[in-house]
Formats: sequence, structure tokens, C-alpha cells
Amino acid sequence: MRDILRNAVRDEDGTAARLGSRLRDRFGGIGLDADLPEIRGQKARAARLSR
Repeated sequence: MRDILRNAVRDEDGTAARLGSRLRDRFGGIGLDADLPEIRGQKARAARLSR
């Protein structure tokens, strides 16, 4: 299973692209250049899921 997933995210030249680089490449052109102050400096917390 790990090999299948690893191979699914590899570039055509055989190297795996890093997640941050892939996100930058995918969403880089949308124009978001502002900081997100609502998440800076806050502790991580569990998501609240309702049923």
C-alpha cells in the first residue's frame, strides 16, 4: 500500500515532490498574499464534529 501511494505522488522524473512545493504550485496563482491572523499564535485544538 505504501509503495502504491508513494508512486502515485511521484513526479514523472521519479522524484517525490514535497507537499509545500506542490501546494505552492497548485494555489500560487490565486492571489492570496495576506496573513491569516486568526490562526497565528493560537494553540491547536481538536475539531468539533456534529452529527
